[in-house]
Amino acid sequence: MNPAAFDHALDLIEQKRYKEAEPILLDLHDRDPMNARINFSLGLVYDDADEVELSLAHLRRAAEVAKKKSIVFEELAQILIRAGEYDEALEAARKAVKLDPNVGASYKALGDAYAKLQRPVLARQALQKAIKLEPEFPGAYLALHLLEKSLGDKKKAQEYLDKARDVSPKNPSVLYQEAIAAKYKEKPENLDTIEEVLGDEEKEFKRNQRAHLHYAAAKIYDDLGEMDDAFRHFEAGRKFLYSPYSSKRRRWQIDAFKEFFNKEFFEARREVALESAKPVFVFGMPRSGTTLTEQIIGRHPKAVGAGELTYFHSEMVKLRDGAKVTPEFFKNILAMDPKAFRRAGKGYLSLLDSIGGKAARVVDKMPHNFENLWMMALLFPNASFIHLNRNPIDNCISIYTTPLRDGHNYASSQKNLGEYYCMYRELMDHWVEVLPVKIREQSYEAMVEDQERESRALIDHVGLPWDDACLEFYKGDRQVTTFSIDQVRRPIYKSSVNRWKRYEAQVGELVEALGPYGPKKD
Repeated sequence: MNPAAFDHALDLIEQKRYKEAEPILLDLHDRDPMNARINFSLGLVYDDADEVELSLAHLRRAAEVAKKKSIVFEELAQILIRAGEYDEALEAARKAVKLDPNVGASYKALGDAYAKLQRPVLARQALQKAIKLEPEFPGAYLALHLLEKSLGDKKKAQEYLDKARDVSPKNPSVLYQEAIAAKYKEKPENLDTIEEVLGDEEKEFKRNQRAHLHYAAAKIYDDLGEMDDAFRHFEAGRKFLYSPYSSKRRRWQIDAFKEFFNKEFFEARREVALESAKPVFVFGMPRSGTTLTEQIIGRHPKAVGAGELTYFHSEMVKLRDGAKVTPEFFKNILAMDPKAFRRAGKGYLSLLDSIGGKAARVVDKMPHNFENLWMMALLFPNASFIHLNRNPIDNCISIYTTPLRDGHNYASSQKNLGEYYCMYRELMDHWVEVLPVKIREQSYEAMVEDQERESRALIDHVGLPWDDACLEFYKGDRQVTTFSIDQVRRPIYKSSVNRWKRYEAQVGELVEALGPYGPKKD
């Protein structure tokens, strides 16, 4: 290794100039691919770029070599959490703590992993330990804020947010959480702070931090009804949030799915099915009402809501060998024998048992499972399948104005989002035609309009007797970890219906891209 070059790369990382460090580190990596320090540094670079799979690959390689370095496992745990690999993240965080029990960041990673696995008591203990070790650790206070918020304790959540602000008043993550925690009727002081921090061109942030500052400002302007300013910040924030998106690649994937997953494919594999009716799959586009639906069913005494389980995503990653969908993906599916399918199905049922115990139904509300329905329908023909439909333009506006992970980079522009939505609907039409299961189409607007009628129909669809508790979904004490935390803690409201009209002057490109799914002209 060239020590001078590596030291220069480290200086650039210290200054948060990650893009400049990348080519230096890649050159060093070519010469010494198993060097733990180089791989760890590349992990940090790709973490900043939100390229999770690349970051994960380098951090895993670093961990193979630097088996006694706590910081490697702490960073690995955080990236695994972002990748949705929560069990592996917990293992890495535990190792980080064991290697050095005096580092607050390791306990914070441990707390984050426990929170994702819906083990709030252990999450709280780990995060409080992080603060005990580092009393001015804003990330730990914010994690506790989010934990208490996810459990419905608004008072405690606000207390931790206040402490985070006290120790780091200009922290981008703190400013973002403050912005979304309140409803503004007049311009607040923290808007000036946000714009001051954004205006400091010498200040170096991670990409997603600058994005969150813009989304924080946009949310406040939205509350104030200043839609041009709100949209200006939404557009600016997106540049720091999403990597490039290829509509052409997506088009190839949808066409390949439609050709490969035909009726003959399912007919030829009927013997792989398991009998269990325990799974309840709730899916659709993000921000379409999946959390609300899960909460309604989950309030039933014989059901449990499991949140967004990443099991089938992980199964797809294995079949893709970590890459995006390519012809190899379909070859690997063809190579699966009945034992391989049943192994996947039994693994999923074991996961549901660990979450729901003896519950008759467990609800998995991972929205993007709509891509994985081929495997879910093969394995569980007796399960319940519920597809959430929301007014397309409202659904897309909600996605466009929410800072989602980079995996949602189809939201990088109005045109990309509209085209993606059309292809999603095309795929869903195909599934309805070829899958050997019945899919309930659940309208978000219908649920808002007549909660009891739609709730009764939902409970009937999942094969349970009616229970009035399902009408009081907002009283549940189960942890909620999605962007819908606030919405599902109060009764159904109608303000999200036709919300797009607030942005009508700004979303012409989206309306055009939605084509037949766009709003109908009066």
